[in-house]
Amino acid sequence: LKVDGPMVLFATSAMLEGGLSLTAFKLWAPCKKNLILMPGLCVPGTLGSKLTPKTKSVEVKGTFHKSKNKNRTEKIQVNCKIKQVINFSAHTDGKGIMDLIGKFSPKLVVLVHGEKPKMEELSKQIKVRMNTLACYPKINETIKLFKHNV
Repeated sequence: LKVDGPMVLFATSAMLEGGLSLTAFKLWAPCKKNLILMPGLCVPGTLGSKLTPKTKSVEVKGTFHKSKNKNRTEKIQVNCKIKQVINFSAHTDGKGIMDLIGKFSPKLVVLVHGEKPKMEELSKQIKVRMNTLACYPKINETIKLFKHNV
């Protein structure tokens, strides 16, 4: 998740409550080059609901990679851009995802949620129709991103 170039995190407010998306947010939020896209409406009280284009920092509670204390609070500096994409459903279909990719033209798409056969097919479509690198790592699989491939 540590890459020099600009990164984009596309996550629902629920996704920012833990796991890979929260880890990516903590690493990428302090950097001005990065962008956090929030689809749909954010549930009040979630990290997503606290993020606006004017947010300078947020406090996040929970377990972190360096601590097993679930009550620990960590203050995260937010220097990245924050944008809300109101007309996108977090439960969109492949066409909605392809439309989104067409709008933002990323260099790499990492699919992290869905059934393997559907992610495999969507990954192929992204590569062929959008001329964009795409992958779908297995659960607990680590992928390495290098500046030359993103």
